[in-house]
Amino acid sequence: MDIKFLLSGLQLVFVSAAVASQVEVLTDGWEFSHDGGHWEMVSVPHDWAIAGPFDKEIDKQSVAIKEDGETKASEKTGRTGALPWIGDGIYRHTFDFTNDFSSASVVFSGAMSEAQVFWDGAKVGEWKNGYTSFGVKLPDASAGRHILEVRCHNREQSSRWYPGAGLYRPVYLVLDESDAEERVFARPEKRALLPRIEVNEKGFFVNGERAKFRGVCLHHDLGSIGAEWNASAFRRQLRLLKEIGVNAIRTSHNQPNPELLDICDEEGVYVMAESFDSWKRAKVANGYNLWYKDWWKRDLEQLVKVCRDHPSVVMYSLGNEIAESVCPEGPRMLKEMQDYLHALDPSRPCTMGHNRPLRAAQNGVNTIQDIAGANYHVFEYEATRAFARNGVLLGTETSSAISSRGFYRFPDDVRKYRNSPYGDGQVSSYDTDEIDWSNLADDDLAAQEDFDWTLGQFVWTGFDYLGEPSPYNLYWPSRSSYFGIYDLAGLPKDRAWLYRSVWRKDVRTLHILPHWTWPGREGLVTPVYAYTDAPEAELFVNGVSQGRIKKDASSRLDRFRLRWRRVRYEPGEVRVVAYYGDGTRLEEKVRTAGAPAALRLSIDRPHIGLREFDATAELAYVTVEVVDAEGTLCPDAALPVSFAVEGDAAVFKGVCNGDATSLEVFTDPKMLTSHGALVATFAAQKPGVAKLRVSAPKLPEEEVLLRVGD
Repeated sequence: MDIKFLLSGLQLVFVSAAVASQVEVLTDGWEFSHDGGHWEMVSVPHDWAIAGPFDKEIDKQSVAIKEDGETKASEKTGRTGALPWIGDGIYRHTFDFTNDFSSASVVFSGAMSEAQVFWDGAKVGEWKNGYTSFGVKLPDASAGRHILEVRCHNREQSSRWYPGAGLYRPVYLVLDESDAEERVFARPEKRALLPRIEVNEKGFFVNGERAKFRGVCLHHDLGSIGAEWNASAFRRQLRLLKEIGVNAIRTSHNQPNPELLDICDEEGVYVMAESFDSWKRAKVANGYNLWYKDWWKRDLEQLVKVCRDHPSVVMYSLGNEIAESVCPEGPRMLKEMQDYLHALDPSRPCTMGHNRPLRAAQNGVNTIQDIAGANYHVFEYEATRAFARNGVLLGTETSSAISSRGFYRFPDDVRKYRNSPYGDGQVSSYDTDEIDWSNLADDDLAAQEDFDWTLGQFVWTGFDYLGEPSPYNLYWPSRSSYFGIYDLAGLPKDRAWLYRSVWRKDVRTLHILPHWTWPGREGLVTPVYAYTDAPEAELFVNGVSQGRIKKDASSRLDRFRLRWRRVRYEPGEVRVVAYYGDGTRLEEKVRTAGAPAALRLSIDRPHIGLREFDATAELAYVTVEVVDAEGTLCPDAALPVSFAVEGDAAVFKGVCNGDATSLEVFTDPKMLTSHGALVATFAAQKPGVAKLRVSAPKLPEEEVLLRVGD
């Protein structure tokens, strides 16, 4: 059951705020400095590192990635995005109170990291974990001038991915309020009745209806804007995911901010709210292990404060690939943490993502945790779930399928990738390449269909993210992941249609791959695939049938795909006709592209407001495609595209082409297209109409209008 139905059944209750308080989102008026000497004006949320430049020396490490099964150290670059996030950032905000207030607090949805808070020069609070939302009571709210200062410090080797830097989530000032944190985190003006959750041997039930998770894992960065939180950017991600049938997200591997949960409530998406990526045993030299002993209870308390009034949150995760899960102390630590969390919130179950799930189960964790979780190891599911207290198992992290949008490698055989196998930094979009410690998407889709005792899966990942460029950890330049169903720009890879064809039962799907522009491959075998919900289809190349074939449930790669593997390339047209059991048909075509002739623009929202409810500027995304004279995408076009804004209603925000090996800066209004496409982002600034102009050498300039405000 989708949560959108759950919410309508819950009859959302809107409660007017009866407390006489003032809540101000502290967006503008911030000064920022790295050293306390040179200051610049910024808006918050703010990620000081996203402007780059990329540099392999920033996060170069000699390390063995134990989570990937490595035993010998080797030089890794781009592991945390190769962006300048390490170091100090100082923020200050000046207030002039015209009268006395009975109380004052500042609430941070997250500050990266080791934040120290000062009020009028005196330290009044701190928080180590950069992902935790927290509040600080201010000692003096009398009339007059006051200065708030926040100092953030990012240590080297403190993350396994790009963490962002600074006040990257919203900050709130709350005046005349007895409990500021509850006021901001709970959102009482939008409070809804909470779901009733049960887990038993028959599955996961929400309000009596069985729910199976078609989920994805998400890191917190948002492509070209980095870790800087933006409600429009996250809402776009959710809507793209829902288009392919996603009904749940896992906040990997960190605590979510309350603003994210507000949007999940509204969009009707389940949430697994995760807590930690490590406990006491370290994954990186300066990770959460430094703070675990003294901070885990406080961090879990804040997690519950953020989550407990959100109907989208249906479970907690106490950790991801925690080393202690296979160690003697693991079961005791897990029980202590789970008991503590249940004391804070008895209404929701707990799980964990185990990358050695059978060993963890044999160590006793499955008999303790509410929901047995497994990261990968789909072929050990049955043995692992035998230890589960209720006989069910959740794929907390699955597949780690890898691909580069628009890139294809021949032949289309299944390949195991490890440690920079090719010199191009790319992975085939035939979706037959797999990380050596994981498996193809097809394997997890099959397990979820075949076994009623599986509760669903959370695919790694919904979107590419900055850092962790497996399998190109040893290759430079490569600074972002290949795991996403969508690339870093938010453009769908072919794999998106594979999931859509299985997960969306309410629509019909037909997608052809690869593209059909292969100069130099004339006469060579060039396989054609179709991702479709239809049971069979026929392929035509320039009108000549290549055969009508059916899906084969007994075949690993032909259960969810239709594949014509002996097709020889000739320029022209590829057409697939899909046949359904009711006698209806669906057709799709792909044509050989000519020379680039134009830029095709599409905007996701031609009319936007000024700000979302959390005061982040609303964004519009413009997709730019290089096409020939007939409108066919030029799949190998790498053209320099530039952007300009006419009028002051909007400003250029960022651009991304989705290529994990690109070192072009996101914040410059220019970039090469990758496989014929890229996405530019524009932010609302004031009411009016902005003309967004896009140009490339030797092609006509194109423009699109963006209306801002009412």
